Amino acid sequence: MEPSSTASAVAARSGLRPRPILLDRHGLIATVLVIAATVVISIAAAGEVLLALLIFGGVVLCGVLLVSDRYQITLALLALYLGLVDGYVKLKLNTSWATLGRDALLYAIVAGAFARAAVRRERIEVPPLTGWVLAFCAVVLVQVFNPANGSWSHSIAAVRPHLEFVPLFFLGYWTMRSKARLRGFLMLLLLIAAVNGVVSFLQFNMSPEQFASWGPGYNERIYGTNNISGRSFLDGSGELQVRPFGLGGDAGFGGIVGMLAVPAGLALVLARGRGRPLLIGLTLVLAAGAAAGVITSQARVAVVSSVLAALAFGILASVSRRVVGTLIALAVAAGVAFATVSLVTGGSDTQFRAFKTITPNRVVETTYNYRRDTLAQVPEYAVDYPLGAGIGGTGPAGGYGGPTRGDSLNAESEPTYLLIELGIPGLLVLLGFNLQLFTLALRRTQRLADIELRLLLAAVIAPLFAVFGSWIVGIATASTPTAPYFWFVAGIAAYWLAENTRQAPAPAAPVRFPLRSRRARRRAVDAHGPAPVPAPRAESVDQPPPRAAEPYARAETPATASEIWAVGIRISLLYRDTGTPVDGIRDYARELSNVMASRGADVSLDLIRGHEIPPEAARADVIVLQYNPFAYGRWGFAPWLPSALGRLGRQRPRPIIAVMVHEPFMPLSGGRKTLMGWWQRLQLAALRRTADVTFVSIEQWVGAVRRWGPAGPIHQIPAGSPLPDMRSQRVAARAELGVGEETIVMAAFGTGHPSRLMDRVSASARRLHESGHELVLLNLGAGAPALVGVPDSVRVEAPGLLEPAALARRLSAADLFVAPFIDGVSSRRTTFVAALQHGLPVVSTDGPLTDDLLRSARWGCRLVPVGDTDRFTAAVAELAARPDERERLGHGARVLYESEFAWPVIADRVLVQLRDAFLQQLRKPPVESL
Repeated sequence: MEPSSTASAVAARSGLRPRPILLDRHGLIATVLVIAATVVISIAAAGEVLLALLIFGGVVLCGVLLVSDRYQITLALLALYLGLVDGYVKLKLNTSWATLGRDALLYAIVAGAFARAAVRRERIEVPPLTGWVLAFCAVVLVQVFNPANGSWSHSIAAVRPHLEFVPLFFLGYWTMRSKARLRGFLMLLLLIAAVNGVVSFLQFNMSPEQFASWGPGYNERIYGTNNISGRSFLDGSGELQVRPFGLGGDAGFGGIVGMLAVPAGLALVLARGRGRPLLIGLTLVLAAGAAAGVITSQARVAVVSSVLAALAFGILASVSRRVVGTLIALAVAAGVAFATVSLVTGGSDTQFRAFKTITPNRVVETTYNYRRDTLAQVPEYAVDYPLGAGIGGTGPAGGYGGPTRGDSLNAESEPTYLLIELGIPGLLVLLGFNLQLFTLALRRTQRLADIELRLLLAAVIAPLFAVFGSWIVGIATASTPTAPYFWFVAGIAAYWLAENTRQAPAPAAPVRFPLRSRRARRRAVDAHGPAPVPAPRAESVDQPPPRAAEPYARAETPATASEIWAVGIRISLLYRDTGTPVDGIRDYARELSNVMASRGADVSLDLIRGHEIPPEAARADVIVLQYNPFAYGRWGFAPWLPSALGRLGRQRPRPIIAVMVHEPFMPLSGGRKTLMGWWQRLQLAALRRTADVTFVSIEQWVGAVRRWGPAGPIHQIPAGSPLPDMRSQRVAARAELGVGEETIVMAAFGTGHPSRLMDRVSASARRLHESGHELVLLNLGAGAPALVGVPDSVRVEAPGLLEPAALARRLSAADLFVAPFIDGVSSRRTTFVAALQHGLPVVSTDGPLTDDLLRSARWGCRLVPVGDTDRFTAAVAELAARPDERERLGHGARVLYESEFAWPVIADRVLVQLRDAFLQQLRKPPVESL
């Protein structure tokens, strides 16, 4: 089937989809005129400009949320409304129905989701833990028929506080399925907390009269009414002071939001500890605003809950590699909190004197005494009202409708509130659900191999422990911000931590995309879903040992990679030819291009000349730049390169841009190297900002490159061999050298680069000669340096520049290979990979750049510390004396090569990552749509 016909068939399968809303100039003018007309009519009719704007804005926003399927955006708008608008509107207008605005926004998202699922005939995925949610909903709905209720209308309306935010459980499960969205959620939470903190700080410095002037609802709560106690107090000097609301509907809202954001600040700083300073600085500023909200809220529960949330985060996020950093971050946060509280409570007349009761030596006693009488009523209510005292008698729904038995009962804690409203069944179901979430968090968060994911999930879930701890001092499940946070995070936990209860999706069929129709591509991606995840390779005696964390994704089968890319998607491999006889990056690009083409990819090899990207490369769908700073400018200074790639990234449609880093930057040592190293780091950061994906050659560079640039994906792709496989020519090659099986042929391969410790090669030759071995030393490579100190009786073969086939033929004659590097052997050393390719046992050095994979002596490498010459020569002598050990290590070297360094494996890994970046871009909506 041709690509165009396939795309049409896929589009037909996907069903009808709402067209994205496009705002052109005429639509914008019409929208402005409608708003103006609404305002004018409202002023003429009632003079309520704010009310008119709110109604019109709410209707428009509900419409947008209804038709949009970008749930991460719509849920973010809902969160901004709940955290920054809902409480202020309620108190400004002083009307109870103002809270229906948040329900309208939430259920517009829900209605749109169900309508799209019905039109597209999509199967709705049921999350794990749904049984707990349905059980809770059933208990609430049954309470409508409780004989102790008031009127029917009041009983039905009283269901709302309990079930209002339950849909967020399902939306959280369906939406928060990537680390990027988790990071975005935590940053949004931190932003909302910071804004509330600033507003809370301003309110903290206001007089009661100034604060009450914000609206009639503020006036009632500050001074109190017959049914509402005043949110103010007398300080030590007898002056009336206010308890800040932030942007919520009651006192302490800013502090509770700040409590929810405390783990978010810790996680984002720890996860981005090596990221861009500007981003870290912004995170710290927002965290300071959130902390200000906690302290100025005058709510002791906010301070205590913040400490509990931080401790829970520390427990969930503790990992072997970052336990020190986590503990340091928690210690600093605790130290700042205690120092701040000690400072602001220093005097007896301070407005913070209430915080003195929650110092470490008094917090438990204070908490118990504060709610001692309330907690004592829990067993009493359980006996007196096992099935509830009537829904809607207390809490948010209290005071409306007819009287119930619960009107006069104490609902100042979550257990008493649930017993009054829902009886023992409601209390047990909600208690069990919380304990189930805590069990999943404690048992499975620390098992996550991805450290950043563990930090993010710990930050999301940790506040639930603090919210649960606040049950004894207030209602947490029927008020903002804790109620929506609880249900949304429960859905996130169901996806990430209870995922083992779900069946793995069947592999998706390969998708064929037309070359330039972006909208058709997006329809095809939406219809087929994400690309299949490669199955892990089974371990056997002929495979390398498993690693704790994979530095790069496992390759798919050749057929899958071929089917994915033989579809008209053009890949351009860009490189700069230095013109030298030996150019490893040029050879790498050529070999990678050939193998990609053999795997079915439409790939071209494009040469950069001057300071411009070749036009043929600019028209490609995917561009892979082969990067070494010294290839593009003198001293590695090439500021034109990020600019050129940036212009490509602004095209419409834009290509996928990948940067393959063969050498990132110079080390910061010495004046000249430091100067070059700094501008090369900045240059790499600019390149990474233009790139969708970055490739590096060795594990240790992943972290080093991540420090310079955005938090985009970085994958390790090792180097391949520059030589053809000539193992079958071993006998003929040894015959050409005139050596028998009893002669030891030791090979070294490379140029005269100072990173090669050639004195170790000479020392090894001397030791073998002194041990009585007949030795031939192959000093291979163009520009290979002369060996000093080798005995004259040792035969040294240094052929110089050879064709790859001739060079590989010489290498195949060797019995062992020596590769001493000053920074350690690593997966970027193509000469070392050539030795693995030819099944040679290798003696090399273990240094700061050595990959963990290579440190297993079982798989072809004997590594010794860089500075130990004696151990290096001893390892060479041992292998020379033990043919059986050479054979075993040679077999392991070949297995390691075939599994990790063979060109088809490398090409498939690159294709998989490029495909993922390509599909991710296609899922992004067009720029002009809402």
